[in-house]
Amino acid sequence: MACSSVFGQVDQERKLTFDVASIKVAPPGGRSFGTKGGPGTPDPERITYTNLTLQGLLRDAYKVQQVIGPGWLEQERFDIIAKVPKGTKSPQVRQMLQTLLKERFRVVAHTESREFSVYELVVGKNGFKLKESAQDPKSAAGQPAEDGSAGFEIIDGKHVRATFSKEPIGILLAYLGGSEDRPVLDKTGLTGRYDFTLEYAPDGSPAEVSGSFPTFRSAIEQLGLKLQPSKAQLDVLIVESAERTPTPN
Repeated sequence: MACSSVFGQVDQERKLTFDVASIKVAPPGGRSFGTKGGPGTPDPERITYTNLTLQGLLRDAYKVQQVIGPGWLEQERFDIIAKVPKGTKSPQVRQMLQTLLKERFRVVAHTESREFSVYELVVGKNGFKLKESAQDPKSAAGQPAEDGSAGFEIIDGKHVRATFSKEPIGILLAYLGGSEDRPVLDKTGLTGRYDFTLEYAPDGSPAEVSGSFPTFRSAIEQLGLKLQPSKAQLDVLIVESAERTPTPN
């Protein structure tokens, strides 16, 4: 088992930070969650994380699928609004989020490599069923293309509508990882960006709530994708300690 520090790297290099960041506990019953804004979007100097758990924020910041730590990491939800320095690139935003979580939540953590039972996301036998997003004019002109976006909302007070725009198929891994009992790896071989919408019943919904709505796992089968079991060596973020309440704004 390999072990390495994830926070020392930030301090050894130039520390990257948001210009300003506000963190608040998300109000109960939030109707949407996700990330908006930042580099490559129409609002590059402002990024908003809405109704996300600290576990989800850590997965986003460190690009890992597994976060192990106190149970409250996946219970408490937060809203974060941050001002991004002009000219910042997407990988730098992740480093800024790392710094924010370290300083405001006093997160102490390290990574380990472990073997896991996993699911592989693959194309089904009948083939993939989505068309790629229209080509970005910026990309055609040799300029950096806009990043994709994902949004979630509660419909009918029961179900979730997930809308993805110009996103790679790999975006599904984060959301499958939150609903499956194993990490999920992208083995589709699909390298394009896509626009699609999924409507599904949250996992654990009673039959009278689910109705005709599929689970998220079943919904992706409508895209011509499926999950198959396998094993793989993965990096895991081990949270040694963290403050449940962030330092004041």
